[in-house]
Amino acid sequence: MGTWGSRQRVIAAVVLLGLVAVALMAWTDVGDVDPAGAVIGGGLSLVAVLLAARAQQWQDTDTEGLADRLASEVKKRESVAWRQLLGNSDRTINLTFTFLPSPGHNASGASEAGQLTEVAAYYCALRPRRLVITGAPGSGKTVMALQLMLQLLTNREPGDPVPVRLSLAAFDPARHSLEDWITDHLISVYRLRPAVAATLVANRRVLPVLDGLDEIDSDPQPGYTSYAVKAVHALNEYADGVDKGQLIVTCRSTTYAALQFLHVWAQDSARISIAPVTQVAARSFLTARATDPARWREVFDRLRDHPAGPLAMGLSTPWRLVLAATVYEHRQPSGAFVHAPSELLASSLDSADAVRDHLLNHVFRAATQHAGGRGSYTPEDVRYWLTVLARYLHSNNGRRLSGYQLPSADLVLHEIWPMIGPYRARLMHASLTIGGWLAASVVLFFALPQVWAASAGAVVCAALFGTEAWTTVWPSPARVDGAHLRTPSGRRHFISGLGLGLALGLVHGVVIGPVGGIVVGLAVGLLVGLSGSAIVRSGTPRSVVRNDFSAGVLFVLMLGLIAGVVYAQGTGLADGTVAGLMVGLVVGLSGSWAEVSVAVLVRSRLAFVLVAGFVGGLIYGPMYGLAAASGCVIGLMISFAGGLAGLRYLALLLCTRRHSAIWVPWRLGRFLDWCCEAGLMRVAGMAYQFRHRELQEFLARTPS
Repeated sequence: MGTWGSRQRVIAAVVLLGLVAVALMAWTDVGDVDPAGAVIGGGLSLVAVLLAARAQQWQDTDTEGLADRLASEVKKRESVAWRQLLGNSDRTINLTFTFLPSPGHNASGASEAGQLTEVAAYYCALRPRRLVITGAPGSGKTVMALQLMLQLLTNREPGDPVPVRLSLAAFDPARHSLEDWITDHLISVYRLRPAVAATLVANRRVLPVLDGLDEIDSDPQPGYTSYAVKAVHALNEYADGVDKGQLIVTCRSTTYAALQFLHVWAQDSARISIAPVTQVAARSFLTARATDPARWREVFDRLRDHPAGPLAMGLSTPWRLVLAATVYEHRQPSGAFVHAPSELLASSLDSADAVRDHLLNHVFRAATQHAGGRGSYTPEDVRYWLTVLARYLHSNNGRRLSGYQLPSADLVLHEIWPMIGPYRARLMHASLTIGGWLAASVVLFFALPQVWAASAGAVVCAALFGTEAWTTVWPSPARVDGAHLRTPSGRRHFISGLGLGLALGLVHGVVIGPVGGIVVGLAVGLLVGLSGSAIVRSGTPRSVVRNDFSAGVLFVLMLGLIAGVVYAQGTGLADGTVAGLMVGLVVGLSGSWAEVSVAVLVRSRLAFVLVAGFVGGLIYGPMYGLAAASGCVIGLMISFAGGLAGLRYLALLLCTRRHSAIWVPWRLGRFLDWCCEAGLMRVAGMAYQFRHRELQEFLARTPS
């Protein structure tokens, strides 16, 4: 049997709409509604929906144009990250590396050695193009990966894949395939439509740059059952037709050696190892970064005379050289230098670790002044708050919570609530939800005393949504993107949603009258049209929670409008308006801004949603004076609301005030953005990370 074409689907949809309209006419008073007009209007709306969907499908198959736009966005984002890793400078160290063949299954075309400036040419010579960058902590693995990405993007030809950097610390191979995880990353970080992201990944127009294989497990010597081993298996299964898929991976040398000891490595790839920075390269870099190189003369002499001494070993990585430049080029507001480079010659700095800790102890004050007037943070507060976050990441140590592996490197704002325990934030979340609904119940009781069911319904919702807030361990954020309407696909989605809403409003107008039907249709259409990206996470870590609240405001307004219009049919316009405002107030006070999408039914507990809809229908159906079925639909809409990311994040902040055992700033996202500007943190996809793992480990083991 063949499949139906677009024409057959349109005809079937119009016929079905006509049958619905006729059935409603038989059961209700038609009034002034023209059934034929309703059918024609609804049919035209459905045609618009189907045509818009078809146009969007054509756009989603334009892989070359989509890849070009993605390449432009990646280059812009990673150029900023590259400068931040270099201490907001463009001075680099020309790192050298050597090829270390694995016991078997190596890529062909690998030269014996290379350097940073020619890493793109080195990579392009590989067959297949699979590269593993290894080195010691702080050796510049991420910098080299970024340099490679930017070189590939600068010289990119049509048809070339777009390099996209992902943090392997966020990859859970037990839950996702590598391909699905890359697709989700494109959706959440670069705000691509799901169909677009899936097309690019399926056609291998994306080159995954997987940063931090060593960060999947907290154990630097992972065993065969570790996540690192499972991740390598996923890399080996990633294919492009009959060949291995292109990729780039970074990993610490010790971790990769431990994997090879288990006979596990990235097959058909070339592994390179970054060499330590020589004293000549260190001197050249510091000279380029220094305002007055003469201030560094004693340091240069020590590096020359003792190339294997503590100072030379302590400054043998790009990360520590950047630290040294940051600390010793730091000036007071008057212009005087705060520290002299000769401090590095102190007898107490008798080991490489001592040099490292000395630099890290001084970096907070230098970074705080470097960020300027963008925040009112003291160096002491900055160090304390970052210590709290570092100790949380360190304490996870491979722990899992409700099937989710707690991160050891990534800080996602709406997912860090376990830092105060597995229950405390959830309890506060449930308390806020219940308190909001109970407060709304009191307001409804005095505002609408003639409709006692409204107040009773709020009490029932307090129990339902309070339970949901407690049982939902990992709430997902919603998002409304204003820029969405400035794109062709966004406008098409908005028109499609508006057409669908008007079609539903025309059908509903048979029951509640033409005016009410049009208003309800517009409300539903706006709700659907503006929520086109509501199930897509925001493009920056900080705006995840902010956009979740924005989606909530939209949802509250639209839901209140719909409820008010429907209720007005039985009680009059004035009472209907009050009822609409009360419903909006109820949802707003509870913080229950749901992801306005049918996907909620898939991702959340279907049984809970159906039960809540049924209970809401029984309570609100008689109050609206409509059939029980309409009441159930409204109850189902209300039941979309659950314990979401915004309120969970608020619960965390309420539990981490100054008097608490753990204290973080009230505007934590703003603080972490400031830390990125100050060079202490960095952005990796949807997460914040410490600028370097050494900084995180230093804070976790030392007093604040």
